[in-house]
Amino acid sequence: MMTETEYRTIGAVAAELGVPRWRLAYLIERGDVPGPSLHVPGRRLFTEADVEKIRLALGRRRPPSSGPRLEKSE
Repeated sequence: MMTETEYRTIGAVAAELGVPRWRLAYLIERGDVPGPSLHVPGRRLFTEADVEKIRLALGRRRPPSSGPRLEKSE
């Protein structure tokens, strides 16, 4: 007996993870986080296992820097 796998779109995954969809797509394209298990024309489809792998990869990334900090000298 086959079990049915639920797939999510990149927009749903991004919303769940609290990141903009464009940023998640960018990180996947760069190879900074894992991609989806299934590609169909024009769609990236993610399983729950994919989402967990991405969540872990995002947790290992450093927070984005706001630029160099300059010390004030008196």
